[in-house]
Amino acid sequence: MHLSEHSLRQLDEAYLRGLEEEALRGLSVRLLADLKEAHERLNQTPTNSSRPPSSRAPWERMSGVESGERDEGGVEAPGAQETEDVAEARGSSETAPAVTAAPASLGS
Repeated sequence: MHLSEHSLRQLDEAYLRGLEEEALRGLSVRLLADLKEAHERLNQTPTNSSRPPSSRAPWERMSGVESGERDEGGVEAPGAQETEDVAEARGSSETAPAVTAAPASLGS
């Protein structure tokens, strides 16, 4: 970052209006560089940075698992097989015949 947090807190409309044109341009260049760097940091994920896959937020992990997504290397998302197994288990339980009435011996 080009500007410290303290420097950013000092900037306000009155300060900017008091700057000469050249100083304002120089400040604009530094602010633009800081903004770009901040956006790059916000957009970092385990697939495009050195962050480990376990640093993903739980909701990010679930979206990839449910859709069977693959990462950039073509590797299936972690846990995708588990989801398929669960889907198969659900499918077999849904096709099982449902008990509609209790046997007469249990009713008395």
